[in-house]
Amino acid sequence: MGPLEKLFCLFSLVLFVALFSSTINVASASAEEANAILTRKASLQSADDSLLTSWVLPVHDSGSTNASPCNWFGVSFNLDRSVLRLNLTSSSVNVERLNSSNELVLYTNSLLGPIPTSLSNLRNLTRPYLYGNDLYGSIPPEMGNLVNLVKLYTDGNNLTGLIPSTLENLNNLTVLHFFNNSLSGSIPQKIGQLKSLQSLTFQTNNLTGSIPTSLGDLSSLARLYLWNNQLFGPIPKELRNLKSIIYLELSSNQLSGPIQASLSDLTNLEILNLHSNRLSNRIP
Repeated sequence: MGPLEKLFCLFSLVLFVALFSSTINVASASAEEANAILTRKASLQSADDSLLTSWVLPVHDSGSTNASPCNWFGVSFNLDRSVLRLNLTSSSVNVERLNSSNELVLYTNSLLGPIPTSLSNLRNLTRPYLYGNDLYGSIPPEMGNLVNLVKLYTDGNNLTGLIPSTLENLNNLTVLHFFNNSLSGSIPQKIGQLKSLQSLTFQTNNLTGSIPTSLGDLSSLARLYLWNNQLFGPIPKELRNLKSIIYLELSSNQLSGPIQASLSDLTNLEILNLHSNRLSNRIP
């Protein structure tokens, strides 16, 4: 099991104990959660093993306070002594899990390897922050199983391959950031089914093909960044339906044909960037 998979397993574990603690009394909750975390201690030992030496349970009736789970390195508790957060700053990994909002915060580390397919098991996950690492490989199609996702950040990695069409299942998604990777292929038409999207950023990849006409169905979209790819063909007239759009960045592609006069209907538009394409005819 790779280091990133271990981290996801731990997050799944903490998510479980947080939910489990709501159904049992406070005294047993603390003990149950402490024992659950200890089962993962061996797989999380870092280069500096001393960081986790505090993860021990006190001897029964010893009266020790130093060995209390409330004093464990990187573990924070609520007032009822249930686990709220794990923040493991050992080695080069800084991990923070906020169970109250079901967030997985792993950004700006040195995490290396593919995104584990086991991430799809975290069905209550709403916000995974994976950006700014060294993740590689394709985006797992299983990500489409995370139907509670609200924001998905995988930008600033070395991801390759296609954008999975299974993302059409993420109806609650408001932010989808895949920029600064090496993704290829075309933008799936089914992205246009994500009617809650407000920010869609695919810039600086190796995407090809035409801009999907279905993007015009994203009535809540405020930010569309597709610049610095290899997109070709005309600017779809359907983009005139993006009534909420504020930032429309399509520069540094191979777009051709006229600039659609209907873009003047976008009354909320503040930035329209079309430079470094092959557009022709007059400016409307």
